Amino acid sequence: MDFFDPDFIPNGSDNGGRYTYVKQPEICKWNLEKFAEALSLLLPLDRSLPLLSSLYDDERRRSWWRSFSRRWRRRRRISR
Repeated sequence: MDFFDPDFIPNGSDNGGRYTYVKQPEICKWNLEKFAEALSLLLPLDRSLPLLSSLYDDERRRSWWRSFSRRWRRRRRISR
């Protein structure tokens, strides 16, 4: 990759920048909310939204720490 632009929009029909790399976490959470709405007849939103939000936040935090620790080890040449 010659150059990375977090605001690059790979979708030509996306005039608002919804699909930029930097907005992916926000869009992922929005998709989970829409998924919860689709399941609302089976599981009420007052139960599903907090659960999905908590799972998403936990996974995002774990993902960030895995990425951080990988970069930290690489910079210090520490193998796992």
